[in-house]
Amino acid sequence: MTGLFSRLFGKGGDQREETPSDIPTVRPQDTRYFGQYSQSFDVQRPLEIFDESVAIARASRNPETAQSRYELALEAYRAARSFRLPPETEGRLDEAYVALRRDFPTLKVSNHTRGLINQGLSKKRRSTRLKYFRQAEEVLDLSSGKPGVDQREVSELRSEIRGLLSSLEE
Repeated sequence: MTGLFSRLFGKGGDQREETPSDIPTVRPQDTRYFGQYSQSFDVQRPLEIFDESVAIARASRNPETAQSRYELALEAYRAARSFRLPPETEGRLDEAYVALRRDFPTLKVSNHTRGLINQGLSKKRRSTRLKYFRQAEEVLDLSSGKPGVDQREVSELRSEIRGLLSSLEE
């Protein structure tokens, strides 16, 4: 496994990152995975689940998949932190957790939008392309002003969509 699990037990170490105060919070009891791994006897499985879930949550273009994997990653993190971990492992796990919490709102919007753009680009009919590009615009409209979503990223994606829409009108 080349993800977080191998980095947790591998060599090297990055500086620990402070938790930003503007990270949206998710209460554990609000996730569908609440307590699912609380009875784990071995830390390896929660770490593997965390690693895999983080990768999927960060990459998925389907917002429902991204959200469910984000929630699973949070629960796996809690389960892993319930074990006594070496300080280096604990530090790397915390770094990955903080980065996921910080980046996820923007990634979810960005990946969903890019998925719709790519679907539109793969279509031949102008009307179908237009449909997907407009859906991508709607995703961005809904994300404007949401806490944790990087508005610069939203602006860049909006500009990209405007360019695609204007090329369809020519």
